[in-house]
Amino acid sequence: KRIDYYEVYAFKTFLYIFNTYKTKDLDSFLKLQTVESKHKYEGMVSFPRNTSNLIFNYIINTKEVIDIFKDAYKSNDVHKDIIRKKLYTHLSTTYNNLKVYNIQQLHFHMPNNDSFLRFHRPDKFGDNLATVRKTVARANGHKVKVEGFEEGRVFNGYRFVYPLFDEKENHIGSVEISHSIGSFKSIYQRAFKDIDLKMILSKDVVSTKVFKDEKKNYEQCVINEKFMYQKSMIMKKYVEEISESLKNRDDVQNKMNNFEDFSISVVYKKCYYVVSFIPIKNSISKKNVAYAISFQKSKYLSRFYKDSWLHIISIFSLSLFITLVFYYISKYHVELKRQVYHDSLMNIYNRRFFETYLAEACHRQQRNGADLSLIMFDVDHFKHINDTHGHDVGDEALIALGEIVTNNTRKSDIFARWGGEEFMLLIEANETQAYKVAENLRVAIQNGTKELVTVPEFSCSFGVAGLNNIENIEDACKLVDEKLYKAKDGGRNRVVI
Repeated sequence: KRIDYYEVYAFKTFLYIFNTYKTKDLDSFLKLQTVESKHKYEGMVSFPRNTSNLIFNYIINTKEVIDIFKDAYKSNDVHKDIIRKKLYTHLSTTYNNLKVYNIQQLHFHMPNNDSFLRFHRPDKFGDNLATVRKTVARANGHKVKVEGFEEGRVFNGYRFVYPLFDEKENHIGSVEISHSIGSFKSIYQRAFKDIDLKMILSKDVVSTKVFKDEKKNYEQCVINEKFMYQKSMIMKKYVEEISESLKNRDDVQNKMNNFEDFSISVVYKKCYYVVSFIPIKNSISKKNVAYAISFQKSKYLSRFYKDSWLHIISIFSLSLFITLVFYYISKYHVELKRQVYHDSLMNIYNRRFFETYLAEACHRQQRNGADLSLIMFDVDHFKHINDTHGHDVGDEALIALGEIVTNNTRKSDIFARWGGEEFMLLIEANETQAYKVAENLRVAIQNGTKELVTVPEFSCSFGVAGLNNIENIEDACKLVDEKLYKAKDGGRNRVVI
């Protein structure tokens, strides 16, 4: 059973609340703040992840973009320039529009990890990223999606690197969609309006990875000289003044030098603040390379010892509120995914999802040789139902059909509406077994609709095709469509294999 993030967060937070109640000391309160800040930060990573996935699936990984980019690697320099300009022209407007969604970088790479086109720096290309950008090297080397925080030659941030393939599944390179730490700071502060976030990077990382002419964009961190930050990240005056006061605190310096996660209390102009330091790991090396530092006013800190019960209730309420926020974020993303991949009438998968899943299933089948079959069917004389009884009854008939098929198939079978009254069913079975499944469905539909009161009796015609020797989804769909046509041409209400 999948455990949602908000459930884990609630458990950890309430565990610390119990610890705070038990010990009633400042140290426990600050530990609670560290845990809370860490989970807020980790939870916010889901926003750039989901945004990047949607952009890749519906903007980048399309026939138009793949057709432009697929010949780049094997082309000479002159042809590469032509492709680069064509790709930039095709996507530059989209890239500029995506900045509204905090997308900082769109970057195409060759299979050998050479930079091909940086949309944020289109004049910089040709440098090999294998040693400085391990996410790119892994995505190209293993041909898998790689994500996480990583330092770059220009910017640093959360990177989502996807391998790219042509229509024949040949690897043609990779593309990166990423959010800079500045844009991530903006997302974080919009979600938690009472908190200011400061992002700093290890000075060693800046020295070894950033382009020489880009290092001017970085400045030494006032808190600790071993860290730097991007000048473009404008901080509020109180954050800078609190930061200045921390450079003389030995406890802060020692913990930062060891890349520990911790929180401290600070008094600034008669107000109490909690400053939390959350280390950020490089996605590949898993080494700490940066800090996210949050600054939050704490109106409860001054009364921590005077009224511990009030403090506990306040922390409990705050934790409950944050837990609910993440709960509704989780529900929102589930609903968004359902709307994108499901048919609104029948609440089954739609063609968009099925084509993507079928392509992946065919690719897996070629690797492991497992049996896989495709069943295509449609409602016989569906136009007659609509013309005679009306479209509302036609919709009721489709809903009833969906329930019959769902009740007579396995959870592992992928059932989708292909379009209108046409449907697809992908099952892990050989052609002979798939024929039996289709025949059982045909009988179930014919018998099931006889018992319905609100819709007329109807039948379905089926085509069945085994996919063991199929190389791509176009061939698979064409083959099963031909079988369905033979079933309908042969008199309908039958299965053709």
